[in-house]
This record gives sequence, C-alpha cells and structure tokens, in this order.
Amino acid sequence: MRHRVVHDYFAVDLDILWSAASVDVPRLAGEVRRILEDIASRG
Repeated sequence: MRHRVVHDYFAVDLDILWSAASVDVPRLAGEVRRILEDIASRG
C-alpha cells in the first residue's frame, strides 16, 4: 500500500485507504499483540 500512496497518490481510493487505516490496522495490531503475548507467556 505504501508504494501506491507514495507513487500513485492521484489514483488512491480514499475510502479504501481510510478503511484500511481505521479498521484493518487496529485489527492487525490486536492480532500482533495477542501473538506477542502468547510468545511471552511461553517463556
């Protein structure tokens, strides 16, 4: 996505970009946190 935003910003669909930033990224962050917590709890 970075490549598209940086190099082809006139063709970026702002609704898709906003959805990714406001829905997908927080969901992914939660999953990463759970994975890290699981790894940490295994010692």
